[in-house]
Amino acid sequence: MANSAPLVVGDLVVAGGSDKTLHAFDVRTGAERLGGSHRRQLPRSPSTDGSLVFIGGEDGVVHAFAATTGKEAWNHPTSAGHFATTAVRDGTLYASGTQSDGTSELSAIDAKTGAVRWRFSPPDRTGLRSPSVDTTTVYIESQEHVYALDRADASVRWVFDGGSTEAAMTIAGDNLYLITRDETIQALDKATGTARWSVKLDAGVGVGTTVADGL
Repeated sequence: MANSAPLVVGDLVVAGGSDKTLHAFDVRTGAERLGGSHRRQLPRSPSTDGSLVFIGGEDGVVHAFAATTGKEAWNHPTSAGHFATTAVRDGTLYASGTQSDGTSELSAIDAKTGAVRWRFSPPDRTGLRSPSVDTTTVYIESQEHVYALDRADASVRWVFDGGSTEAAMTIAGDNLYLITRDETIQALDKATGTARWSVKLDAGVGVGTTVADGL
């Protein structure tokens, strides 16, 4: 049974199972193709660059598997015990993990080799959520703030005071959309972090935002 959001990679559907194993199924027939052989405690949703599938495990290791064969291409051990869903863009994988003491770290990793390019730890020392990435910037939320980091070297471009829920952020046009811990939808200027508008919700939200046709 699926325990994470499914990911389509070519003619495969890939998902982490309730058995904490990565599974791949034929997109047309539903037949299991890779046999669920990687029992590595993989509870989060995977990401892909089209050739490799990336996922962080409860063993503190970021894994990369060949999408067509399931063979492990590389792994990167960390001190984290919990990973958010990873993001990948233009040859770099972004993985945030939280240690047992509640501190966390975002790593930028070469998607082909597993070599670390840079690391970022938030000054507020709280857990980081899943990253969102555009052509120049990595956006990531902690429990207290939203950080915009330069993709090249993790230098901080701006900080927004107001941490989020577990809901994922959405990038659309010039805006960054998120749901803060007080259940408010915020639209930020992604270049400056300035709040453009906000709407207070009447109920808690556990999922991310979606933007389509300007709505």
